[in-house]
Amino acid sequence: MVELDPHILGDATQHRSLGEYAYQTIRQNIVQGDLPPDTRLREVEMAALLEVSRVPVREALGRLAEEKLVELRPHGRGAVVATPAPEKVLEYYQARAALEQLSVRLAARTIESETIRKLEAINERGIEAVEQQDWELSARYGSEFHKEIARASGNEHLYELICGYDLKIGWAHATVARRGGRVRPAEHSAIVAALKAGDSEEAARLMAEHTDASARAFAANTAVADEH
Repeated sequence: MVELDPHILGDATQHRSLGEYAYQTIRQNIVQGDLPPDTRLREVEMAALLEVSRVPVREALGRLAEEKLVELRPHGRGAVVATPAPEKVLEYYQARAALEQLSVRLAARTIESETIRKLEAINERGIEAVEQQDWELSARYGSEFHKEIARASGNEHLYELICGYDLKIGWAHATVARRGGRVRPAEHSAIVAALKAGDSEEAARLMAEHTDASARAFAANTAVADEH
């Protein structure tokens, strides 16, 4: 039986429609790994879990299929969570890396001390998660760290693009966090130091190294998985 993370279910009234609620909830459960690849998504079952009718669920599954997160089986055989192609995920990493370098460069020019403190606090929580070897939690804080920098860039469109790519590769974040171990928070600390100094070029250089390491960590994990 399919199960959803109760922390992600949220409140349907907080969304503009039941279709949006179903879409956001199922999407988050997929990218977080609670609905792994090949999980069958039955409309009736998902509707019961979300306490909505089948119509919003059908709408949500259609949108997720357009994003390649869900595969709609022919002849009315339902939907399953898609299995991401590693090469496609690497393309997402590459595209996000370029956007992140721009966002950190922009952020370094105008970042406020309050945002610096927020980034430091997020990174501290990430360090604690690593020490507990809670890789999923570490990945969530890593994602939050990057989105906070994107928000500080002052470019709303850039922020939305980065969030979009973050969702596309969200399911891979825990793997990357595990392979990076204590290295990721240390890299984050260096980026914060460059932001604090207002050094946009150094911040961009450090971000480039950091995002490249994340892509390589994913590629290495994929290679290991292929060997087995």
